[in-house]
Amino acid sequence: MCSAKFLLHTVLLIALCCPMAAQDASKIYLTGSVSSKAPMPSNQDSDVFVPLCKYLQKGDADSFSAWFADIIDLQMLTTTKTCSRNQACEIMREFFRSYSPKEVQTIYKGGEYPHRYCIVNYFGGGETFRVTMAVQSSESGNWVELLKVEKQ
Repeated sequence: MCSAKFLLHTVLLIALCCPMAAQDASKIYLTGSVSSKAPMPSNQDSDVFVPLCKYLQKGDADSFSAWFADIIDLQMLTTTKTCSRNQACEIMREFFRSYSPKEVQTIYKGGEYPHRYCIVNYFGGGETFRVTMAVQSSESGNWVELLKVEKQ
């Protein structure tokens, strides 16, 4: 496992040696145990929902919740609450256990930088759910501030 310092130096070296890669440096982010905040720095042109939908499709609660704000508004089926990223991760882990993902279809993306949202249909465990994600972008990254999961 690489250290965070080694990875940071690698990213900086790439950016310095390859000026054209400097634009793409914002797309490089740390994962796993090296960083608990994996989301990319904000980029007005990037589609933040591509990786989010990928993690939703995989049923990967850890990677999905890495995009959550420190405090997130979560509506899971009939329960609505404000919780920490760790609490929301556990709730999503249980959801994925109960409703193993089959398919995710993007229905709508809207809003403008820095406030964007996405609505998807999530098919899993023989059920269909509508998932709404609201993302706030800032210089520190893109963070899901609202996650709503409704049974259809």
